[in-house]
This record gives sequence, C-alpha cells and structure tokens, in this order.
Amino acid sequence: MIGKLFNYIKKNSFTVISWGVTLIVVAGMVGTALWWKQSSATAAALQPEPTAKPDQSAPSINLPSTNTSGSLDAIFRHIELKTQIPADQPRYDAIEYTVSRGDSVFHISQEYKIKPETLLWANYDVLKDSPDSLRPGQELKIS
Repeated sequence: MIGKLFNYIKKNSFTVISWGVTLIVVAGMVGTALWWKQSSATAAALQPEPTAKPDQSAPSINLPSTNTSGSLDAIFRHIELKTQIPADQPRYDAIEYTVSRGDSVFHISQEYKIKPETLLWANYDVLKDSPDSLRPGQELKIS
C-alpha cells in the first residue's frame, strides 16, 4: 500500500508539488484576510477623542476685491466678444498646388509648414519619391 503511494507520488511529482504550492498560497491568502479583518475591527473599536471648542471669532481672510480701478488685489481681464482665431490652424483637407518655375520641394514644404518627406510621400504618383522630378505645371497635393 505504501509502495503504491510512493510510486504514485514519483510518477506524478509535478502534480503533487503544484497542489502543495497552491494549498500554501491559499492558506496564506486566507490568513492575511483574517488578519486584515481583525486589525480593521480593532481600529473600528477605537473611539474618537472630543476636540476643543472652536474660537468664537471667525478668522479674517483677505479676499480679492472686485473693483476695476487697477489695484493689485485681483487679476483683471477685459471681456472680448469676438474670438481671435489663429491664422495657422491645422489643415484637414488637401490643397491642390500647381508647380511654377523656380519651385523646389523644400521651398513648397517650407511655405506650407510641412516636411519635405511628407510632400514626397503625398505625391508619390507624380514625383516617384524623387525631388528632382518636379516640373512646372504639375499638380501636387499638400496635406
């Protein structure tokens, strides 16, 4: 009987070890949960101590004034009814650009505030990834 048990343990040693480790981990988790519950119950049993009465006089707090005389007590801002929209807003649609004489990939990309690689990538069908193939009259997409 004992020999069969040892043979079983020997054949299934990984299974036996993994179950043993699992039982140790579960026992540790249960023990930690019980310890935590006991410590929180002890903390809940403590009664708060009464505090001293507050002073009868309210504290004086200096609040910013609402005058518009320009004093340094507050930050003053003028109201503007129109929103100023910046000129360099992001572009969401592609722009058609016709190449003129003297243009270069670098000049066009600098004018539209994009990288030259972006201009070449967006116009691969026209420029074939070569800035030297730029010719007057070509239609480029600026994105």
